[in-house]
Formats: sequence, C-alpha cells, structure tokens
Amino acid sequence: MRRAVRRLALAAPPLLVALMLGSIAVADGQTPTDVRAHRTLAPGATLTRHTLDVPGYTEPQKLLAITWPLGDAHYRIRTIFPGRLTEGGTIGAGPDGWITMGLISRWARAWHDPRLVGVISDEPGSVSGDLGFPSGLLIKSRRIQHVFANPTLTAPSIGYTGHGTGMVLGYVRPVPLTFLWPGGRATVASGGATPANDQQVGVTTHTGYRVPAGTRAYALAVTPLAGSYTGSQPVTLPSGAEATAVRFVLRDMQATSTPLTSGISLAGNAGDRISPPAGGALLVARAGGYADLGLATAVAAGSISFNHTAAAWAPASDVMGGKPLLVVHGTPITTRYWALDDEQWEGQVTRLAIGRTADGRGVMAIMGTSSGSGQGVTAAEFAQSLVQIGVSDALGLNVAHPPELFTPRITSTSCSPYPGWCWRAQPTEFPVPTASALTYTP
Repeated sequence: MRRAVRRLALAAPPLLVALMLGSIAVADGQTPTDVRAHRTLAPGATLTRHTLDVPGYTEPQKLLAITWPLGDAHYRIRTIFPGRLTEGGTIGAGPDGWITMGLISRWARAWHDPRLVGVISDEPGSVSGDLGFPSGLLIKSRRIQHVFANPTLTAPSIGYTGHGTGMVLGYVRPVPLTFLWPGGRATVASGGATPANDQQVGVTTHTGYRVPAGTRAYALAVTPLAGSYTGSQPVTLPSGAEATAVRFVLRDMQATSTPLTSGISLAGNAGDRISPPAGGALLVARAGGYADLGLATAVAAGSISFNHTAAAWAPASDVMGGKPLLVVHGTPITTRYWALDDEQWEGQVTRLAIGRTADGRGVMAIMGTSSGSGQGVTAAEFAQSLVQIGVSDALGLNVAHPPELFTPRITSTSCSPYPGWCWRAQPTEFPVPTASALTYTP
C-alpha cells in the first residue's frame, strides 16, 4: 500500500464503511465488470459502487457514484446552501461573499423534500467560524454571489443549464455588460432607475416605462439582457473613477467572442411613457452626459455593440467553480492544477467530482478506501479512475476538506443523528457553504 500524506488523510474507519456499503443491494450480472453493487434511487438514477484496480495499490479502490440521465426534465440539479434551513433564511452573512455553513444531512431533514435524490459537497475556499466562501465563481439563480479572488486568473467552473437538466464545464469569468460605440463605452449601473453617474446607463425591458427626470432613453432592437447575470462588482469608468456595475455576462476564456450589434434609436425624453421594441430593450442615460452623447453618436452611426455570454453558458442559472478539471473530453488530467500545491495534488485522500459521462448521464462521484489506514488516491489517479467508469468531463470538488456524498433514499445510520445514507471521509460530518443537490419530480 502506498504511503499516505498524513495531513490530508481523511478516509473512513472500516466499521463506518461497512455500515454505508451494506445498504446498497448487490447487483446481478452488472457491467462493466468493476461494478460490485448498485441501488436504484429513482427511475433512471442509481447509486453504484465500483471496485477498481489502481496501479501502485495492493488493495482495490472503491469509487461510488450517483448517476442520472441528463436532459430528462424529471431531474434537476442546482446549487444549495446547507446553512439555509428555512425559506426565509439568509444565504449570506458579512461582506465579500461569506456564506453561513451547514450540515448537508441537517439541511435535508429541515427541508424534507420528497424529490431529493442526492447531494454532493463542495469544499470551501476559506472558513471563519460558521462562515465560509467558495474558492471560485458562485452564481445562484443568475445572481453572482462570489467571484474568484484573483481577477487576473480564471478557475474552472461547472454550470447547470436548462433549469438544471444539463451542465457545461470550462473556464468562464464574469465581466460587466458593456455597450460600445466609436471611441467610447458604458457599463450598466441600474435597471430603469436614473444611473448613479453620467458615464453609465440603466437598462430595462419594461413596457409603459416612464423616462425619469433628467434622463434620455434609447431603444435597442436586440435585448442585451439575454444570458446576462445580476450582481454588484466594482468597475472603472472611462474617466478613471470607480463605480459599481450591476449587469454581467460570462466570458469563455478558451474561445474568441464577437460583440453583438443592435440597431439603436432615440426613444423618449424625461417624462415620456414608452415601451421597448419587441425583443429589444431601453437604455437610459443622464441627459447631456458622457453616456448620453455616446449613445447619440451610436444613433447617428445606426448601431451599437455589446458583449454577451458565450452561447454554451447562457442557459446556466447556477455556476460554481474553483477546483481543477479532472477529465476533459474523455481525457484524464494528470498534470498538477496551478492553484494546488504538490501535497494537495499528490495527497492520497478521499476525493469528490461532479460531471457527465460519455453516454449522457450526470455523475456525482466520491473515491476513497475502506481499509481504515487513512489512505485515498491522488488527483491524477482519481481522474484516471473516472475515465475508467465512463466519465467524459468532470470537475474536482475538494483537495483537503472532508468530502461527502449523501442520499435520503436509503435507510441507514451512516448520517446519524439525521436519516439518510452518507459516504464520508470521516465519521463526523463537516459543514459546508455550498453543495449540489439532485431532485426527481415524477
């Protein structure tokens, strides 16, 4: 058996593992041959235990996975906040994206959602008391909750598309929605309200809109809000002053993006009641200011341009990231991810991933041993094992924080004191700020 990195040794003791695995029915005639046990959680969704031979290990390694059909409207996956136990509960506390953390099993009991199939934890990037925040981008219901700490770098992310029926993986960064005309630009400071300064604009699609005092409105033939996200992030104005932008798009950092172009015309002055063109929008600027003069220039030119979210990411309502991509297009990533040190990449720990298989199924996976020796697998070994069970694309979710895979659809004492089935790296459940939950609606 390979020597484990002690600081990251998080495997479960033998008795706990036996309790958890004993809840899964043994499969008859399953393929591929590495499948040793499985359990149907919902129509088309299964919990499967794979036993894999990993080079360099004297004992087979166990990989457990919940899989379900992507594109099936009965299934939805979304980001959850385990610290939010009631409908009116807060999802954040404090500045800079800090989120109240909580236990997944406690969250599941509090909500008692009969549609819940499974939950996989996401490692926090930083923890302070009962607060934590993700290590990368976090978007919930098209609102940006947290951004990657270093604005010059981009971490990998996963987006849940089609109201949670699909997913997309890659490298994206939120950037302000920006309108461009010859020699100038403007970001969005508000909805239909008067912009806070004369270098930004407001944007609205409301019908019967009354143009605020001291402003002028312009009509766009194409709405710039499709695929956009809300939030509040600092932005530098053309003058060099600092301001706040409230509308954003996701830039695919691995692809070239061409701005969209729309026709533009003067729509109304202060006090006028107007509506946007069908499929279009209204821009509002302080009359006589920088943005107003720029929009007038665009009117004279006949068009205006603006950036937009990459097509594959536009349907993503929830996005999370910050950990390494482990599998890309069926190829395991075996070189160290730049944001991880050698110990985090090479440490033999229980590891988590979420992604999709080559045959169109979503997958939540966890891999660790049941020997009780505290050993798991390296990131590269986990990536290779994921490919072995048919995963085509996957995002790693942890490097050190104790991971967890949970389902309420199996009766077990492994989540004690809360009901459900858990695979954990340690007997004690650790709170997390975010997780991904899968539901099934008949």
